[in-house]
Amino acid sequence: MRTKAPRSNRIPRSLWLRKYSDNVKQQREDAVMSLKLRLVEEESLVIREQQELLARERKQIREDEERRRMLFLDQAKQIAESKQSLVKSKSRAAPGESRQEDDDDEEEEHLISATKRVTLVEPELTADLYTIDEKDSISGGLAETNDDDAD
Repeated sequence: MRTKAPRSNRIPRSLWLRKYSDNVKQQREDAVMSLKLRLVEEESLVIREQQELLARERKQIREDEERRRMLFLDQAKQIAESKQSLVKSKSRAAPGESRQEDDDDEEEEHLISATKRVTLVEPELTADLYTIDEKDSISGGLAETNDDDAD
């Protein structure tokens, strides 16, 4: 059997209860703080992952826009080159070749419709068409189709 400690060494019950309850409160507060800290860490990890995902999406969008822009410019350049070759072939043709002129007219109509399609597909890039026309010095060039769209 256990013997009781002498009265002089004993901690009064009220003091012991206060200490015990303080310890329990501190443990609870520590546990709550630990959980809050873990929650904050997880939330920051989720936010970081979302930011990385958004950054990847933005990069992909920029790449797609650049690809579209380059494709549009390539198409516009091809059309400008075709028009330029058509103008050169018309200047070389003899006046008596009416059959050749009909073929050239059909090709010119095809180029004009292709130009309008490109202009309708990418209206924000039509300003680039002006620079292509100026560089290639094509009279009447692709810029005329933009005026038709405005009416």
